[in-house]
Amino acid sequence: MDIVLSDDPNFVWHGRVSLKSHTKAKTNGTIEIEVDAEPYKHTKTSSVEDVEWDTFDFNNGIMQNLKDIAIDGNRAVEVIGYSVKTVPVIEVTGAVSVTYNGITTVLEEGRNKILYISIKEGVNTLLFSGNGSVSIEFRGGSL
Repeated sequence: MDIVLSDDPNFVWHGRVSLKSHTKAKTNGTIEIEVDAEPYKHTKTSSVEDVEWDTFDFNNGIMQNLKDIAIDGNRAVEVIGYSVKTVPVIEVTGAVSVTYNGITTVLEEGRNKILYISIKEGVNTLLFSGNGSVSIEFRGGSL
């Protein structure tokens, strides 16, 4: 299941939820659950989804719009990563290549997952060349 805590609404934990115990009375009942979750929480929305303004944390949130970025020649795109390294999916229309850490790859039209591109904590710069558009999709994660 996906678990969202009320005191941390911009993140989701992925894990297995099981019923530990339950009691019932005439008017109410009590349940106790146990969660075996992954060690990291992940952002509730991906880098290509619209921001949920009602729950966005302006003090600690990271707002990125990485959807449908126009490429006409060369364009550097800064991607802010979280503490969990993540391999993004780069969706491409047109003829576009990407350079990351000195390695250049020609991208196919459609969805690309280039394993050497790992978004790490802080600013990651991807240099795109060509003509078309790209969307860089990933979910950040932290402890």
